[in-house]
Amino acid sequence: MTAGGGGGGGGSQRTLSIADADPVTEGDPAEFVVALNRSATRVVTVSYRTVDGSAEAGSDYTATSDTLRFERGDREKTVTVPTSNDDEREETEAFTVELSDPSGATIENGTATGTITDDDDGVLPTLSIADAEPVTEGATAQFQVTLSAQSRQVVTVAYTTASGTATEGDDYSAASGTLTFAAGETTTTIAITTLQDTFREEDETFSVTLSSPDGATLADDTATGTITDDDDTQLPALSIADAQPVAEGGTAQFQVTLSAQSQQVVTVAYTTSSGTATESDDYSAASGTLTFAAGQTTTTIAVTTLQDTFREEDETFSVT
Repeated sequence: MTAGGGGGGGGSQRTLSIADADPVTEGDPAEFVVALNRSATRVVTVSYRTVDGSAEAGSDYTATSDTLRFERGDREKTVTVPTSNDDEREETEAFTVELSDPSGATIENGTATGTITDDDDGVLPTLSIADAEPVTEGATAQFQVTLSAQSRQVVTVAYTTASGTATEGDDYSAASGTLTFAAGETTTTIAITTLQDTFREEDETFSVTLSSPDGATLADDTATGTITDDDDTQLPALSIADAQPVAEGGTAQFQVTLSAQSQQVVTVAYTTSSGTATESDDYSAASGTLTFAAGQTTTTIAVTTLQDTFREEDETFSVT
C-alpha cells in the first residue's frame, strides 16, 4: 500500500506495522501496538478498524475504528479494543485489526489478531435427561434433555433405549441416535413410540441412556419411561369345566381356561375332593399348581380313576 506522503531523513521510507495483541480474558481490553520503523520527523497518520473473526462485534468485543496520528519524534501508538464479558461457556475467539490509508509512511504489516479467552471457569455445561411422564401403551413417551447453561458452540450427545420390564419390539420401538443443541439452545426432546397390544399386563418400564457428549459433560445420563396398560384394569378370569364321563380306570380330563391372554405368568392351585366317588377307592387324589405361560389360555388337569370289580352306580368327584 502506498503512503500519502514521503518520509523524511536518511532518504529511506518509513513503514508502519501492527503487532498481535496479547491474549486477554473476556471483559479486558485488547491492546495493539502500531509502530514506525523509525521515529517520525513529520506527521504520520494511518486509519484502523476492527474486523470479525470467530469473535463478533457487539457480543464479544466493541467494534472500533479511528485514525492514529504520529507527531514528530513519535515511534509507537496503541489501539485499544474493549472486549465483552458474558456468562456463556465458549471456546477461545479471535478478531483482527486492519490498518489502511497511511500518510507519511507505507504499511509493512497491516493486520494483527486479538484473542479472547473465556472466563467462565473453564467448566463445560452439563447434560441431564428426565424421566418421561407415564404413557398409555401406543402413545409416545417424551424424554426432555437439558443443558445446564447456554453454549456458543454446538453440543451433541448420543442416546439409546434399553429394555427393562418392557420389551423392545413388543412394548416399545427401540431407538438410538444423536441429539444436537444449536448454539444457545438448552433443551430438546427424545420421543419414543410405545406399542399397543391386547394383553392385560402390569405397568412396564424401559430406559433411555445418554453417552459420548461433545461440548458438555454428563450429569444425569439415564431416564425411565413407564408404559401403562389400556386393556381395562380387570385381570383375566379362570374357569374349570366338567370332565367328560370316563369308565373306571380311565383318566378324567378337566379343562381350565383363562378368559384372555396375559403377558405375565398366571398360576392357580387345584385339589380334588370326594363326592359319591371315594378317594383311593374310585380315583387317585390330586393337588398342585397350574401354570399358564405368557399368552397361554388353556391347560388341563388329569385325574386317574381306579378300576374295581364291584357293580356300582355312576360316581362323582370334584376338582376345585
